[in-house]
Amino acid sequence: MYKVLIVDDEEFIIKSLIKGTNWSSYDFEVVSSAKDGVEAFEKICEIKPHVVFTDIRMPGMSGLELIKNVQAIHKDILFVVISGYAEFAYAQKALDYGAIGYCLKPFDDEEINTILKKARNILGTADNGDKCDIISLFAEDSESRQRLDAFFKTKGIMQGDRIYIIASIGGKPLRLKNNLDYINFKTGSHKEIYILSSDRLGTDQIIQDTLPEGIKGIGIFEAAYTSSNMRKYIDSAYTLAYQYFTTGTRNVYIKINTGNIDIENLIEKYENLFSKMDIRELVQLLDTFYNNAVSGVFSIKHAMNIYNTYVKYSIKVLGEDAFEEYIYSFDDLCYLFKDLYTMIEYIKDKITCCLGFKTNKLTDDVRNEYFKKIIHYINQNFYKEITIRNLSQDFTINPNYLSQLFRKEVGMTFTDYITKLRMNYAKELLLKTEYSQGDVATKCGYIDYFYFIRVFKKSTGVTPGQYRHKDE
Repeated sequence: MYKVLIVDDEEFIIKSLIKGTNWSSYDFEVVSSAKDGVEAFEKICEIKPHVVFTDIRMPGMSGLELIKNVQAIHKDILFVVISGYAEFAYAQKALDYGAIGYCLKPFDDEEINTILKKARNILGTADNGDKCDIISLFAEDSESRQRLDAFFKTKGIMQGDRIYIIASIGGKPLRLKNNLDYINFKTGSHKEIYILSSDRLGTDQIIQDTLPEGIKGIGIFEAAYTSSNMRKYIDSAYTLAYQYFTTGTRNVYIKINTGNIDIENLIEKYENLFSKMDIRELVQLLDTFYNNAVSGVFSIKHAMNIYNTYVKYSIKVLGEDAFEEYIYSFDDLCYLFKDLYTMIEYIKDKITCCLGFKTNKLTDDVRNEYFKKIIHYINQNFYKEITIRNLSQDFTINPNYLSQLFRKEVGMTFTDYITKLRMNYAKELLLKTEYSQGDVATKCGYIDYFYFIRVFKKSTGVTPGQYRHKDE
């Protein structure tokens, strides 16, 4: 019998899983349980179970931390994640950490049975030694490298031979041409690696002409086989496969077209603009990011850097409570956003609202869907020269009717609305940056500095200078 440990901070979950599962029919028995990650870690070290079913959110040590800590010392212990629908993204992350599957609450008998069959097969393979657990051979130690070399040798691949590493993201297996001989293994619930010799074989001779339905992206990386570099090769192949996210196109990717663009310099500029709270330049640079990404210049790593930079500065500069918004894996980013365009639009919305006027309080009750599009445009462009006449032309709407919509939907005139946006942005700049008052006026959309002073004093009761030094 294989030993099972169940970890959950809710007693009824443990009991329902124990009583509702026919463990013995799959050669398993539940030997113990724990109510938090710390207790579970101690019991795992003591009884060394074969399989651990663990919740994700627990006091003391989360399920993800438990998996990482245990696998650092006991790589042969299998983990199954117990999660609710709200924690689905964390369940996906657990698969990246090495979990063999997850069970959603409320439990489904067939789902649990399938996981137990999978666990038994893995454990049986390890016991019999009939098959090679390929993933375990990518560990960074000399013994694993020797075993990996021996394994590839059985497949006819020697040190220095040219190979293709093909990464596939999606729920369907790939169809390779000409009955090619390949090595295949999963690295996640929807991620697979295919490795084959590239001897006299072009990339156009590998994948079938049409991507199978359900495949999001494929990356093909060519290299000379060495056991010490295989992890790096696989990472490179996946980086290419994730180009579907940055370009917005399902495709087979074999390279990232960096061209003559200094991406690192652009991202450094992006970080500096956040610290300066310059909305105009930030929005323009975000648009530049997207325009270049469509042509394949940006990688998923750049996309994650762009998003986490926004999160970092929303905490540091904007005072937003966003610590839990940090992204730690590519899969998390792709789970949150459909593609890079969606991510960039989200960031633009956030920075224009956070750095400018908190518009959501005024626009939550807007019912007119077409008017929402107009408000969205104004929120992202309030620092530009915008008039009712220009809006009416751009959105093909009568200017008098548009004026009525402002009073009806947000309870103020167009002029009052855009003034609030500009004044709140001006107050943020005066308090949190060292821009001159003239620069503040320009960044808020006022060409005439003296007019800006009059509007600011009318809005706040003090001059910009008095506002900046009000607490001194």
